[in-house]
Amino acid sequence: MQPFISPLHLCCPFFFSLTGAADLSPQGTMQEEIYFLTHPELIVGRLFCASLDDNESIVVTGAERYSKYSGYGHTLKFEGDFVDTSSRDERGRPRTTLIAMDALDFSQRGCSPGVMQHHTQATLRELNKAYCTFSRSPPNVCIATGHWGCGVFCGSRPLKAAVQVMAASQSGRDLLYFTQEETFDVQLSTTISTLVAKHVSVGQVWNALCAFFSLVEQQASLPAQLFGFLVHHFK
Repeated sequence: MQPFISPLHLCCPFFFSLTGAADLSPQGTMQEEIYFLTHPELIVGRLFCASLDDNESIVVTGAERYSKYSGYGHTLKFEGDFVDTSSRDERGRPRTTLIAMDALDFSQRGCSPGVMQHHTQATLRELNKAYCTFSRSPPNVCIATGHWGCGVFCGSRPLKAAVQVMAASQSGRDLLYFTQEETFDVQLSTTISTLVAKHVSVGQVWNALCAFFSLVEQQASLPAQLFGFLVHHFK
């Protein structure tokens, strides 16, 4: 989980469609639940926020962090009080903004690269969700994100990265992407550099994704790594 970074960044954690659905349960030890437990003011949102539709997300401003922690999942552990030194706005709230968007859950179909999620309908839903979230977020700040829906929901990291980069580009937003691994970082950077150098539009990337999905459907398996496919496609 990435902390709130600065007033110039929006933190984009990855939530269930029913906000805070597991944060008070014994199983609640993933990203959304950790945010709710370390920023307990967020729990109040469960009273006001209905289950999210495919074109909805949530923006929260001013949530203060109260707890230190270590670990993740089964290793999560409370490590004491946290003093939030974030700068404050005129109402005394920390200058922090959180945007919450839910991804499709592919965990019931097996945690693998997954033919089912490499499909036009599923990807269009994710693209619209990310675009609605990024385009309606407060302006003039960078969105801090990462492997959206790629934990317990078993999403494809390359596909989710491509979706978020497309949504950020279409909405004119800067994106700070936490890859958490050097190999993925290099692959993502190489792909983006290729697309920028070739002046590839979001629409052209979408058409390339559809071509990739057609190959997946024909072979009933992933024919190639998505980043490599995109780089070769636009070479």
